[in-house]
Amino acid sequence: MAQEKIHAIDEFIRRLIKRYEAAEKKWFEFKNNRGLTSAELKTIYTIGDGSPKTMSMLAADLGVAVNTPVTAVERLISKNYVERFRGSEDKRQVLVDLTNDGRQIFEEIKKRNLEITENIISSLEESEITSFKDILDKLNQNLKSNR
Repeated sequence: MAQEKIHAIDEFIRRLIKRYEAAEKKWFEFKNNRGLTSAELKTIYTIGDGSPKTMSMLAADLGVAVNTPVTAVERLISKNYVERFRGSEDKRQVLVDLTNDGRQIFEEIKKRNLEITENIISSLEESEITSFKDILDKLNQNLKSNR
């Protein structure tokens, strides 16, 4: 593939991510009357997307160093959005999960992310949405295998 095409695709992906994150941040700032930072909101979203997580798992999902989410988790525990507990199988393992209040915020974030995505793809035909999803699936698989 020609270098100019690769460069154009790279620029497009970066702009798309930047615009998506800007839309997400704008909504968080507008909607967020709970005094949560964007790091805390990302942490809530990452914890809520599955079962309880260790700090290592959380850091990996956020794409940051293991010690990075510690401050956000501590603040979220003090605000009663996250709870910390010992693993049932391995008592040495410390896990974090959302409280009911944290789960409520997670659902709000999830709903808004879907609204943002729906807005982004609203100009596409159904067949284009299917093709776009297939392309994203293929790219995601490629990224997973190249880690």
